Amino acid sequence: MLYFPKIIQQEMTNMPAKERFTIQEVAKLNNISIDSLRYYERIGLLTPSRGNNRYRYYSLDDLVLLNIIKEFRSLNFSFPQIKEMLDNRTLANTQSLLIEELSLVEEEIARLRQIKKTLHQRINNLNSVFCQLPTGTPSIISLPDMKCLHITKGPIQIDEIDYYISQYTEQTGLDISNIIGRYDVYQLNPHIHINDTECVIEDVLVTNNAMKIKPDVILEHGQYLCVTYNGTQYLSGIQTNLLLEYIQEKHLIPSGNFYEFRIFDFYDTTEPDEYLSAVCVRLQQDSVS
Repeated sequence: MLYFPKIIQQEMTNMPAKERFTIQEVAKLNNISIDSLRYYERIGLLTPSRGNNRYRYYSLDDLVLLNIIKEFRSLNFSFPQIKEMLDNRTLANTQSLLIEELSLVEEEIARLRQIKKTLHQRINNLNSVFCQLPTGTPSIISLPDMKCLHITKGPIQIDEIDYYISQYTEQTGLDISNIIGRYDVYQLNPHIHINDTECVIEDVLVTNNAMKIKPDVILEHGQYLCVTYNGTQYLSGIQTNLLLEYIQEKHLIPSGNFYEFRIFDFYDTTEPDEYLSAVCVRLQQDSVS
């Protein structure tokens, strides 16, 4: 009588009791849906045999192929890539596919990092220095450099701005992630008003320090005189007059253009009282006490 060590007896006990499996058995064994197995057959990844009853039967080799498919799906390979690999399985082809997928993964990581940076920018915007200012009261604050894209030259109407931003992204092929979380910035002419409340807009910029491309314009850091206001109505003319009066009263010297920053608008809230704009001008440093 032959004697097998206990470990070999155990291994023989765990060997499959049969060489073909129904689709229900394969689905349960691999924690995969029956519809997925049918789909794999339809696109040529698996080719189970058919019995006289026309039922599908999967071999042990099919189970090996299914494990390969699951592994490469977990690595984010597309079904066409997996089909190509299964049809042309060599070390060279496998390495080539892996290198190609690695390159795509690195691009996706870079994209996700940009999204993360933009999300941080949006969160910072919601807690920006402008939010701390009392509305309607001129205040001197320090602002950092602000990276901007130059969208279009004015004069233009406020309600045309989103059209020009869309036109800019189309013409430049700009990835929209560079301007998500932006502030719209309008260069104002404080001495020319189009009505009782609004200044003429001479240039339209968007600022977003999370952008990953070279900016067209950088608004220089420094001490800025700013006034904020709430509401959906554009009041740049009223606010620039308020700043000009304050400048004259305090003997300040502007050293740049007047800008309106649209901090919160319909992109952020539907509550009119939560809309926030800031009109600002950079000051000559030696005029600020």
